[in-house]
Amino acid sequence: MQQGEYRRAIAFVAHTAQAHRQVVGGALLYAWLLSRGAQDVQALRMLDGAAGIDPDAAPIARVRELIGPSSALPAGALLAPPLRLAPYASGVTVPRSARVAGSAVLLEGGRQALTAAAALRGTRELWLRNGLGQTAKGRVVEPGPGGSTVALIELATALPAGGAASAPRDPFPGSPGSVLVHRPDPTGAAAWPRLHAGFHGMPDGASAGVRRLGIDVPGPAAVQGAAVFDAGGRWAGVALTPADGAARVVMRSALQSLWPRLFPAPLRAGPDAPVAPSAGFDETYERGLRIGLQLIVRS
Repeated sequence: MQQGEYRRAIAFVAHTAQAHRQVVGGALLYAWLLSRGAQDVQALRMLDGAAGIDPDAAPIARVRELIGPSSALPAGALLAPPLRLAPYASGVTVPRSARVAGSAVLLEGGRQALTAAAALRGTRELWLRNGLGQTAKGRVVEPGPGGSTVALIELATALPAGGAASAPRDPFPGSPGSVLVHRPDPTGAAAWPRLHAGFHGMPDGASAGVRRLGIDVPGPAAVQGAAVFDAGGRWAGVALTPADGAARVVMRSALQSLWPRLFPAPLRAGPDAPVAPSAGFDETYERGLRIGLQLIVRS
């Protein structure tokens, strides 16, 4: 997981949990990794099996609570090795007074990112951290042309790119998609993001290139700045939560019109536009570990 190899990690822990069924830690880690990749039903099934082995194990109940609609993140014994349900932070040290305000999306090249402008209000300092725990200092370059709801951030040091490719066109409303969310956290601790799957929403009549998120996420306010993907696991937009509380997505086409220099490859439309094969949740999540960032701020 620290190297971004979600699929290898989940395969290994699945084997370990099966081979050592008498030790509930393997089942807990497997359930947690499944839940990060939009496989909550399978995760809860694993916890049911673990409860049959050790019904008095308090961590089982705690992990079950975290997999549900809770906005809490692992703490205490759930962060102690060898179980540890989060990455170790590396790179720039973040002060204890900083907090995770939401998510951001790393662009190609690893030196720039986009996030919801609302998540930056009152911010004096900010940092960005990917799902591998790698952390870099950032600064707001542009709050968004023309009062845009999306802001551009420049990183002091590049984070490794090579995550999800950009979608060549905006996905159709009603087509499968997903959103990768870093939950707000007052502690500013490193965490693995959580993938939520569903279907892309309809266009929002008020603004061109803006749609309803459509994908069900517990606590829609948590999607500020989150990366949105199409059915092929390609990055397609930035999620945000306006004042009315209804989560929306600023699609890549709208972002390209705001910052054409950031998107050298033009969007393609029509029957000749390439259609990628559908990506599994595990593939999309693995790509997203590099592109989906924690937005860490200090007021």
